Amino acid sequence: MKTFVICRHAKADYPANTPDTERPLKERGHRDAARLGGLLCAHDFLPDVMLSSPALRARATAEIVSEEVAFKGRVHIKDEIYYGGAVEVVSLIQGLPDTAESAMIFGHNPTVSEVVRLYIQAQNFYDMPTSAMACFESRAASWAQVSPYNTTLRWLLVPRLARKDSE
Repeated sequence: MKTFVICRHAKADYPANTPDTERPLKERGHRDAARLGGLLCAHDFLPDVMLSSPALRARATAEIVSEEVAFKGRVHIKDEIYYGGAVEVVSLIQGLPDTAESAMIFGHNPTVSEVVRLYIQAQNFYDMPTSAMACFESRAASWAQVSPYNTTLRWLLVPRLARKDSE
C-alpha cells in the first residue's frame, strides 16, 4: 500500500521587499509545524521520502516536520511543487520510487487544495489552511498506478485542532 501526505506550508510572514520564494515562517508557523510533526511522531508516522517546494516557507516547514519525526533522509527540493500545479504534483507522486511506501509533499495553495480535491473526488473546492496535512492511502502496487480511483483519504489534520488538543 502506498501512503502519501500532502502538506501546505506553515503560516508565513510577508516582509516588505522580500521575494515570494524567500518569505519566512512566522513564529506561529514554527509552532504549528513542530506540533503537527510531533503528532505524526506520536503516531509512528515516518515517511520514506520527503519532497518540498523550493520556497523558504515550504522548505522550513518540511525541515521542522522532518526533525520532529526523526527523518534520516534529505528533503528533496522539487521546483514543480512551486512553479507547477496539481498535474505536476500528481506526476511527482506517480514518479516516486517503488522502494518507498510513504511520502510527504510540502507545497502551496491553490495547488495543495487542488490535489486534495482531486484525490477525494470532490465537486467543491476545499481550502487547506496553512500547516494542514491530508493523508491518502492507495491500493496501487506502484506509485505510477496511484490515482483518485484507488486512493482513500485516511485523515486530515489542521493546526487549529492540534492547538485545541494541546491547550
